[in-house]
Formats: sequence, C-alpha cells, structure tokens
Amino acid sequence: MVGGACESCPAGSWKSEQGNQACTLCQSGTYLPWEGSSCPYCLDCPWKHTSPPGSTSWYDCVCMPGYRFRNNRCRKCPKGQYKDVASHDSHCTPCPANTFLNWRGADDVGE
Repeated sequence: MVGGACESCPAGSWKSEQGNQACTLCQSGTYLPWEGSSCPYCLDCPWKHTSPPGSTSWYDCVCMPGYRFRNNRCRKCPKGQYKDVASHDSHCTPCPANTFLNWRGADDVGE
C-alpha cells in the first residue's frame, strides 16, 4: 500500500485478492506480461524453455541446460557436447579431451 491505496501487482506476478496482500512471482518456466493480474495462472514458456521467476515476457524464456537454440527452437546438444546453463546460445560445449558423452541433451560433463 502506498498512501493508503491498494496497488496492483507488477507484470511477472499476481495476487488472488485485491488489497495489500503480497504479490506472488510467476514460477520458473512461466511469465506474465501484464500488470494487475488477479489470476494465479502465469503463461508457460515454450517446450524445453525455462525462465527466471517473475519473468514478464516470452523473450525471457531461454533453452534449458542440455539444449541449444537452432532453427527457432530448442534442440538437444549432440553427442560429445553439453550445455550447462540456460540460454539461447546456439552452440554446445565439446567434451574435454579424453572424454565423451554418448547421448544427446547432456547438461554436464559428469553425467
């Protein structure tokens, strides 16, 4: 409340009742582009995408670890490569010398 007046929630959050109730951030992997929402349903990021809590746009949705952004979608890293962070990077990291991952979509060399 500011000056005794109720405030609406900012984009990326919601509350189920009007008043000075605290706003709830959208969970990781979801977003909410408009403010003042009283609906507890944030929008889901596309398949194999994630986003930080409180995201406000589908632009915040990036490929999950183990996936790279190619041809406008998230695709598994190829065998012998991995990606350990969520991003829209189009490249995965090759395995270190004398190591190899024999599956696609690895998010860690130690898997």
